[in-house]
Amino acid sequence: MERKHYTIELKSLDEKTGVFEGYGTTWGNIDREGDVIVKGAFEKSLAEHKSAGTLPSLFWNHDAKLQCGDWLAAVEDEKGLLMKGALWLGKGIPCAEQAYMMLKGTGNKGLSNGFITRKTGTAPKGARRAITEAEILETSLTSIPINQKALVTSVKSIDLITIRDAEEILRDAGFSISEAKAFISGFRKGLEPARDETAPALAALRNLATRFTR
Repeated sequence: MERKHYTIELKSLDEKTGVFEGYGTTWGNIDREGDVIVKGAFEKSLAEHKSAGTLPSLFWNHDAKLQCGDWLAAVEDEKGLLMKGALWLGKGIPCAEQAYMMLKGTGNKGLSNGFITRKTGTAPKGARRAITEAEILETSLTSIPINQKALVTSVKSIDLITIRDAEEILRDAGFSISEAKAFISGFRKGLEPARDETAPALAALRNLATRFTR
């Protein structure tokens, strides 16, 4: 499954109900991986969701264990993918409250789509790929440009974060594949003494992501 991070253009936020609306994807923009999402890319998938009586899942930072609300509507318009969601506020769900504070706050905020590419087309100048059809599985609220691997709220051992996960953090920060591999190789060696100490290892990874994704 691929993931694409976008700054959310927040149109509205109801502070009482937690209902919000905004664009998570806009058409024609070349992302940091050189991809372009073409208008109509999610049309078939959204129709399939409608037929099944479903919508993409609303997670916090792509963690399926941290569902923070429901998407109420998703529609393609001339500008992009316009989505309306409702956070599960007042239910004792920490990730929902955290997502709400992110949307209300002044820091980075975004939506990240988890999808499977079905078809690609001719890429415009400056892009490597044009995604013309994709199956959208979930759309997460997330701080950007730091992705979900660096913002997990539960304590995880560094061993549970794979090399590929760590490389994706650096790729999101603008590193090339070779640069990311070289950096992670040295980084893992530096963390070796802390493998049995979850908190220091996790803190080190968070610090790495914060330093290189500003």
